[in-house]
Amino acid sequence: MKTFFKIFFVVYMLLCNSTIVSSMATEWEVVGPKGFANEGLASGSIVVNSRGVPYVAYADNNTGRPVVMKFTGTVWASVSGTEISTRMTSDISIAIDGSDTIFILYGDGENALRTTVKKLPRTANVWETVGLPGFSGGQITSSATTSIAVDGSGIPFVAYLDTAHANKATVMKFDTPGNTWNVVGTVGFSSGLASDIDIALDSSSTPYVVYQNVDVDANTPDKATVMKFNGAVWDFVGPAGVSAGYAWDTNIAIDSLNVPYIAFRDLDIGEKATVMKFAGGVWSYVGNRGFSTSFAPYLSLALDADNTPYVAFSDHGSSPWKATTMEFNGSGWVNVGSPGFSDGTVDNTDIAVGAGVIYVLYEDYTAANHLTVMKFGDIVNPVTTAPALSILLND
Repeated sequence: MKTFFKIFFVVYMLLCNSTIVSSMATEWEVVGPKGFANEGLASGSIVVNSRGVPYVAYADNNTGRPVVMKFTGTVWASVSGTEISTRMTSDISIAIDGSDTIFILYGDGENALRTTVKKLPRTANVWETVGLPGFSGGQITSSATTSIAVDGSGIPFVAYLDTAHANKATVMKFDTPGNTWNVVGTVGFSSGLASDIDIALDSSSTPYVVYQNVDVDANTPDKATVMKFNGAVWDFVGPAGVSAGYAWDTNIAIDSLNVPYIAFRDLDIGEKATVMKFAGGVWSYVGNRGFSTSFAPYLSLALDADNTPYVAFSDHGSSPWKATTMEFNGSGWVNVGSPGFSDGTVDNTDIAVGAGVIYVLYEDYTAANHLTVMKFGDIVNPVTTAPALSILLND
């Protein structure tokens, strides 16, 4: 009887694939302590590496210097024993490649606030400057004016509002053999001022940018505009001025099928959240236009491995303006967990998805305006049973 029970248990465990899965997360939880970046400024940027580890970049409130931290499982810790810069930064963006090398882009106080990119390979402890520091023509003087993306070969691309060229959009790509940054197409290629610029790359490393086109002389003032580089020049993706009206907080992401998605705050319908995608040669709404219940500032967009789009924002439909995250379930937009899941008012939200977990970073008014990260997702803990089987069979 004892032997029969042992054999039954072994077969049962094999049928269960030797994996024990924890219960599904049904609510949001804080990652580490609230306001963990107690020296941080109000805004930051978050990414997740291939192993599901979140990284956050921000500027130190006391010195203005760029800082990057990762979550170790219990606390947030600096990723390097060396400083990224000894001077203040005006803006900071973060990206990560397939080998888990971290890239940061910032307005470099050591170089007249011009653009600098540094990287930290997974096994390294010292930040490396990518090409020359301060390579942009003009200064990076405010937030929401820079963006960085890295292709499958680890080549970084940067997009920024170019103060040296009438505040229009410029994209540059790093040339590894030459150790130089080269302009993609022409400098200042947008028709007007390119506010809220964001960049994404498709699987062939083609860069796409979205921005709010601030051009009073055009037919598309303040509309969301998407362009891509065709190998020779920058072309509009669809018509100039994708959105029906004014668009703020423009974001772009490209799925595994090379379908671009954009998200923006849609001013014509109460500044609610709107998401669109470009497929079959046309732009269409993903779900309803203006699907949030109210005004949705600080909107950010991410796609998961299944191409599901998610947005996070400061929800003015939940008093007092708490964080809300929504996903498109194939037929409509639904809340992820409870709407307004933060303890209090938030600003400057950013979202990242990795390893089945959704992370939202925000300025936390209940933590002296320092940065807080919360997560939502399934946690799977594999348990190898081979040693246990050996004991059972030989007992």
